[in-house]
Amino acid sequence: GITILAGAADVDVLLFQDASVVDYAGAGISRMTVVGSGANVRLVTVNNVWGFTAQNCRIYGSPTVLRCVEIQRYSFECKLDSCRITDASESCVYLNEISGELPNGCMITNCDFAPDDGAYGVYDEAQKTRIIGNWFEYAYNAGPPVGNGGTSIYSTGSPLIIGNNATDGYYGE
Repeated sequence: GITILAGAADVDVLLFQDASVVDYAGAGISRMTVVGSGANVRLVTVNNVWGFTAQNCRIYGSPTVLRCVEIQRYSFECKLDSCRITDASESCVYLNEISGELPNGCMITNCDFAPDDGAYGVYDEAQKTRIIGNWFEYAYNAGPPVGNGGTSIYSTGSPLIIGNNATDGYYGE
């Protein structure tokens, strides 16, 4: 967490991307803090990358940050491990199908999620996502002053969901 990247404009703070699938074994971030304010759409974007890893990171959004981490298209075998990912207005992690191209085989373990009210911890359009041993904090806040609720895990694919903990709310749809 000593290295802090702070995004304050309408940009991706970190972008790992290639025009076609590239094996970037070892590409990723470790022990880094990424903070978003302003009108960030995404803080960390991974597009067409094989083997991206985020480990022991803190990724903090704000009410104006749509998605903290977005894994897109043919990104295979990505890993998020022991990260704290919070305060996205739509989803903390979004595994995004784009034009029928799916991320595949992503693993999310030992992470702590705290989405904004009404948002998702993990929104999964991918296939074969493994969501294991995570903590979903405040994914659903009922009643005043906050009251729209949210969802810990939403999946349209076929995830493997084991040993996660959700406080105060839905555990998926």
